[in-house]
Amino acid sequence: MAEAQEPLQGNFFVATGESGLRTFSRDGITWTHQQTDREGILLQYVCFAGGRCIAGGRYGGDRMIFTTGDGATWTQAKLPGQPYATRLEFFYAIGDRFYAVLHEDAQIPGIISSTDGQTWDARQPMIDDPKLLKHDAHLRRIAHGDGRLVVLADYGARLARKPGEAKFEAVPKPSAR
Repeated sequence: MAEAQEPLQGNFFVATGESGLRTFSRDGITWTHQQTDREGILLQYVCFAGGRCIAGGRYGGDRMIFTTGDGATWTQAKLPGQPYATRLEFFYAIGDRFYAVLHEDAQIPGIISSTDGQTWDARQPMIDDPKLLKHDAHLRRIAHGDGRLVVLADYGARLARKPGEAKFEAVPKPSAR
């Protein structure tokens, strides 16, 4: 039986990876609280909100998520979606709320949200116009600043959401100089 780990407090780095790896560091050199799950789980995304941490990725065709409030005890769940069709693109947080972007090729990306990382609200469309993204585009990165969210996607697509708005809009491409 594994020895119980002390809860984490304060600031730290977190790393995730294959076999459901989750581990923490205060300095980026010495790592602690390493935990793994079964072979085949690949955790690629991490997010913090409301004193909780979520780590997500995939296991076969499912979208897996692990949540913790202390870095020692984790709860596992599956995100909604169609096996092998729905991709977890990324997580982000605003205030005490987690958001996950889910996407299937040729469909409008959707956003689900949660306060605890276990129970998720119904999926809402991220954009109104499906022509804003090519049918096979993946959403790659998200940045949050000055109240705005900006998403970078394949084929040079960029989406932004202003404060108080529910959906993202296309960002015009910069003109060539």
